[in-house]
Amino acid sequence: METLSQGSNFETWKLHMDATLRAKDLDDFQYCHAQRVKFKDDEHEDAKARDLKIQREALSEAECKLDPEAIDYAARLREVMLERRRCDALLRHRKARPSTAARTLLKAVAASLTQGISQDDMNKPFALWKVLEQQSKPFRFLDLPAEMQNRISAHTLANGSQSIEAAQPGITRVNRQIREQTLPMYYTSTTFHIHPRKADKSLHGHAKTLGSATETMVTQWVERSVGENAKYLRRAILHLDYQFRAKKQGTGKSAKTDTTGIFSKQVIFDYTEEKGLRVGVDNSCNAKFKIRNQQIAIERQRRMLGLTGNAIVLALVSNVELWNDHGLGWK
Repeated sequence: METLSQGSNFETWKLHMDATLRAKDLDDFQYCHAQRVKFKDDEHEDAKARDLKIQREALSEAECKLDPEAIDYAARLREVMLERRRCDALLRHRKARPSTAARTLLKAVAASLTQGISQDDMNKPFALWKVLEQQSKPFRFLDLPAEMQNRISAHTLANGSQSIEAAQPGITRVNRQIREQTLPMYYTSTTFHIHPRKADKSLHGHAKTLGSATETMVTQWVERSVGENAKYLRRAILHLDYQFRAKKQGTGKSAKTDTTGIFSKQVIFDYTEEKGLRVGVDNSCNAKFKIRNQQIAIERQRRMLGLTGNAIVLALVSNVELWNDHGLGWK
C-alpha cells in the first residue's frame, strides 16, 4: 500500500510538473507572441514615420525649386485645407454652429474670392466651400473678353527695352492666336537696342566695318524674327563704339606711350504717325547735319512707298557708310 501510495504521489507530482511546465511554456509563448506583435506594431509605426519623413523631405525639396510666390501659394493652400478639416471637426463634434465654422474658413481665404458670394452661402460652410472651389478654378486666357486680354497683354509688354538679339517674350509664344494679338503690341511698345560687332580694325584701331556689321545684324533680325511686324516698330537705338589710339608724342625718355580709348555715339530712330521718321544723334554738329540729310531722304522714300515703322529698318540699312568710324565725323 505504501509503495502504491508513493507511486501515486509520484505520478501526481509528475502530472503537476508537466502541467506547470506546459503553463510556463504557454506563458512564454504568449509573451513571445505579444512581443512579436508589439515589435511588428513598432516596426509598422517606424515604417509610417519613415514614409512621412520621406514625403516631407520630398515636399520641402519640391518647394525649394519653386519661386517665392509659388511657395507662398502652396503654404496658403495647406492653411486653407487645414481650416477646412477644422471646420469639419467642429461640425462633426457639434462644438460650433455652421456660421462659426464658415467664419473660421474665411479667415484663410483672400477677400477677393468672397466677392459676389451670397450672405446665405457665407453662413453655410459646405456651400461656401463649393463656391470657393468654383471661383478658384483656373481659366483660359482666351476665355476673357477681348478688352481684358488687351489690357493684360499691354501691361505685360509695356515700356520694354530689348536688344535685337534677345528672344521674344514668352507671352508671344503661347499659341498662334495670342502671338498674332501680342506681337504688334510688343514691337510698338519696345525700344530696340542695336550693338553692331566690329569685324576688323584699321591701323589705329578705328572700326571700319561697323556699317556692314549693322546691316548684317538688322537684316538677320528682320528676316528671322520681325518679319511683317516691322511696320509696328516705333523706336530703335544704334550704339556705335569707336576704338581709337593716340600716337606717341615726343622722343627719348620724354616720349609718351600710345593711349587707347573708346568714343561712343548713339543714333536714335523714332517713328510716330504725326511726325513720321525722326533720327537724332548726340555730340558734333557735323554728325547732326549728316543725320538730318539721311532723315530727309528716308522720310521722302517712306511717304512714296507708304511705309510706317519699317522706315526705321530702311534708315538703318540704306546708307551704312554713315555708321563707320569717319561716317559721322566723330573726330
